[in-house]
Formats: sequence, structure tokens, C-alpha cells
Amino acid sequence: MFCSSQHYISFLIFVRYYEEFDLSGIHYQRNENNFDITRHGIHKGSAFIDMLTDLGLDASETVFIFNDSNDLPIVNHPELSSVIKIKVGDYLPSISADYHVATPYDVADVLSNIINQ
Repeated sequence: MFCSSQHYISFLIFVRYYEEFDLSGIHYQRNENNFDITRHGIHKGSAFIDMLTDLGLDASETVFIFNDSNDLPIVNHPELSSVIKIKVGDYLPSISADYHVATPYDVADVLSNIINQ
């Protein structure tokens, strides 16, 4: 992915760990047994802002579909508060959204309603 003159390289690291370890100084999200690790200050929220800038879009013109804690950097980012948010499932009960659906199969109906408004 190329955004705002910065290269973002995706790769997988498989780690088995038996002790806790310190990840201070880097940004990471952990869910179940997976870690998303990026350089400090780089996360889904910052990448989303770069993408909007590169595409010339306003946050209010976009929809974000989320279901897990690794999506929170977009959901909670103050510059992305006007993004239309669709939450799928009940994994994040304390996180509100503009729309909440039970399964990924329900998202199409919500998107259709948004487009046809």
C-alpha cells in the first residue's frame, strides 16, 4: 500500500511465547493469538486518514465496517468521527456505532439504505 509518500509493508510473524514481553515504543493490537504490529504512530486510523487525503475524500463520505479491537484506531480517532460506522457482531459491547448488525451478511442491507438516502 502506498500512501502519502510512505511505504507500508505488510508481513506475518509467527511467534510462540510463554512469557509476557514488553512492546513499549511500538503500536500493536492483540486479539486472540494474533498481534498487529506497526511502527509507533502508524495504525489503522493514521492509514485511513492518509488514504482519505490521497483519494481527496472527506471522512463523512466514507463508511467503515468493523468487528474487532484492531479496528478501534479508526472508530475512536477524533479526525474520523464523521465516518459512518457499521459494527458487526457483539464482540465490542461498549463501542457504539451508527449501525449495528448481527452478521456480515446483514451489512449489504445497511449499505443499500445508506446509498439510497
